[in-house]
Amino acid sequence: MSRFVVVGLGEDGQSKVTEIRDVEDGMTPRLPGVQWNRVWSTEQQPPEVVGPRRGRDSAWLDIELPAAATRWAVFSFDAGLSTPFHHTATLDYDIVLQGEVTLALEEDEVILQAGDCVVIPAAMHAWKTGSKGCTISVVYFGLEPPQ
Repeated sequence: MSRFVVVGLGEDGQSKVTEIRDVEDGMTPRLPGVQWNRVWSTEQQPPEVVGPRRGRDSAWLDIELPAAATRWAVFSFDAGLSTPFHHTATLDYDIVLQGEVTLALEEDEVILQAGDCVVIPAAMHAWKTGSKGCTISVVYFGLEPPQ
C-alpha cells in the first residue's frame, strides 16, 4: 500500500507534515479494469502555494526553473546520504521508486518507501537515506522566486 504525504507550514511558519493518507483509499473505477485516485491537483499555473514562503536565505536553493515552467528529474541517493535543509521556488511532486528515505522537516520527519508520494510546496526540507539508498522521481513546477 502506498502513502500520500502533504507537506505544509505550521502556524509558526515551520515545515511539517499536514496530511498522510493511503493512495489506494478513494480509488474509483475509470474504465473497465482501471481505477484511479486524484492524489493532488491545482487550479492554476503556476500553482498557488498557500501560506507564507521564506525569502532568499542561506537555505534557499536556486534550481534555475522559471515560474510556470516544469521539470521532471530522477534522483539516485547513495546509502547514508544526508542533504542539508533547503527550500526552492518550486512545488514538488515526488514519488519514491526504490528503497527508503526519510523526509526531514522542521517540525516532523516521515519515512518514505517505494510507492510513497509527497507534495512539497516550497517548504524547508532535507533528505536522509538508510543503508540501501533510494531512487526518487520528482516533477517540479516553477514558482515566483522568493524576495
